[in-house]
Amino acid sequence: MGLCVTVVWLIAISIAFLEQPAFGQVEAVRPENNRSEAQLSTDLLQSIPQTVEHRTSGIPDTERELFHRVLKHARQANSKQQQAAARRNLERRRSEFPDPDREFSLYLDMLRFPDRHLGQLVTLQGKVRSLVSRPAAQNDFGIVTLYEARLDTGGMNPAVVIVTSLPDGMPQGEDIAEPATVTGYFFKLSQPASGDGSRVAPLILAERLQWHPQTVSDSPRLNPELLSLVLSTVQDRTMGILDEERDPYYRILKHAREIDYQKQKALARRNLKERHSETKYRDSPLEDFPTFVDLFKNPERYRGKLVTLRGYLHRLETYKASKNDFGIETQHEAWLFTDKSQSNPTVIVCTSIPEGLSSGPNQGELIENVTVTGYFFKLYGYPARDAKRIAPLLLAQKIEWQPNRESAMKLPAVVVYILGCVMVGIVVWFMWRAWRTDQMFRRSRLSRNALPPQSDFTNLDSSPPGEIEFPTGESVNEVSAPQPPETDPQHEA
Repeated sequence: MGLCVTVVWLIAISIAFLEQPAFGQVEAVRPENNRSEAQLSTDLLQSIPQTVEHRTSGIPDTERELFHRVLKHARQANSKQQQAAARRNLERRRSEFPDPDREFSLYLDMLRFPDRHLGQLVTLQGKVRSLVSRPAAQNDFGIVTLYEARLDTGGMNPAVVIVTSLPDGMPQGEDIAEPATVTGYFFKLSQPASGDGSRVAPLILAERLQWHPQTVSDSPRLNPELLSLVLSTVQDRTMGILDEERDPYYRILKHAREIDYQKQKALARRNLKERHSETKYRDSPLEDFPTFVDLFKNPERYRGKLVTLRGYLHRLETYKASKNDFGIETQHEAWLFTDKSQSNPTVIVCTSIPEGLSSGPNQGELIENVTVTGYFFKLYGYPARDAKRIAPLLLAQKIEWQPNRESAMKLPAVVVYILGCVMVGIVVWFMWRAWRTDQMFRRSRLSRNALPPQSDFTNLDSSPPGEIEFPTGESVNEVSAPQPPETDPQHEA
């Protein structure tokens, strides 16, 4: 009996052990009853390649039911989950791109490999060139009105976008230019009714367009539409600025250029206080808060918000901006180092720099006492000598610089060089003059101290030995000898 119990117990333990995943193995995710709202159901994904036909105009009767089913799903799905799924799909396709040296284009990838994108979520942005409404065909999914837009993304032909609703106030017409973004499901490659096969474009089905009206506002905060565009489009830790990021990139630069800079600084200060109160540093002084470190570790907390950083610049370049619709022609890129960033820079892109700052690709001078207030855009990837590096990217109106006296009195390099040459010439001339004077003095002194010419004794008169000839006028006998003192007679003996 005891043996049987032991055997049963061992069998139970073995079964339980076998059900556990091996070390290092990821446990399979069990399917949930409620599938993610962002993805199409399995039967829809399987039906699309079996039903749709690329390079056809309009929606044939054979595709109509599937067309309305996808639109119904898009209308019911969660928009944030859709945007997240579109970002994952983009990263997956970018990682599969065969030529890493060429810039990846989602639009061109859909044209070349449409079957790879069937039923998948994508995000496109650009300008709506036409927007018209029409009644929907009879269906069983409650869809009454459709809106068809031509979205110019910079590709060969505008993408065809069909949605079931529009933002309030969005203008309609055949000749408009309204900035917008759409996240929807790629249905097929569509072509116009004329049958021109060279004009095929992606057909996207979505719940609605995201409209980005160019309204005039004096608030330093990004408007909700622009902030939503940034949150749905921008990706951290990618090299450079991606195609889908260019529109919000230049929109923020335009916003930063037009809004009062003092208002931007005040809002950045409020943002800092709010973040400071949420962290473990809330009991320390506000000035000691490690903004750079927190920005690097929590980029999602700062996206689209104003940040102020102080430090010094090590690099400053000026270059022509890429083609854009926001009037940005020239931009300046600087690398800012703070006290707490160590050797890690923050990349600053702005539209103006103060007078006195020189820029150039080989500039290596440190520019101290620099402050920048700008909008955090992303963690920006850039190539370094050893590997890819990551740095926060701020989009700003300008760079604030407070030169100290030494830097203010600093002369241009050419002037310093010329003055240095003049000073060296003056010193050399004085040294040569002193040497020459010394040589002349030595020669004159030697000439004065030279020996007189040797005397000739052949003409002297000889004198008898033992006699000395004295000067004439006195003889030896005439020289009076000293007289003894006179003696008093009274003292004589």
